[in-house]
Amino acid sequence: MSRDLTWAATSVPEIRGRWCNALDAMADGQAEMIASPPEGGVAAGLAKRIERLQEKATAALEVMRSEAAALRAAELYWWHAAWSMRR
Repeated sequence: MSRDLTWAATSVPEIRGRWCNALDAMADGQAEMIASPPEGGVAAGLAKRIERLQEKATAALEVMRSEAAALRAAELYWWHAAWSMRR
């Protein structure tokens, strides 16, 4: 996390956005690694196991991406409460 933000409530939307972007970047990096497993003698003997692990990891990364998207789109309680009070 960058030092340019405080832990004040007004910084939470920016902190949340950066956190979600970091989750997306990590998921993308992991997906690239999964797409190209190591080749060679060891991997050849474990091809089926590697394939099953790739499927599980891909499913987990999709869950991570959907949860990050949900966090990104969720209303913040005090943000919503502040707007409601202004009306």
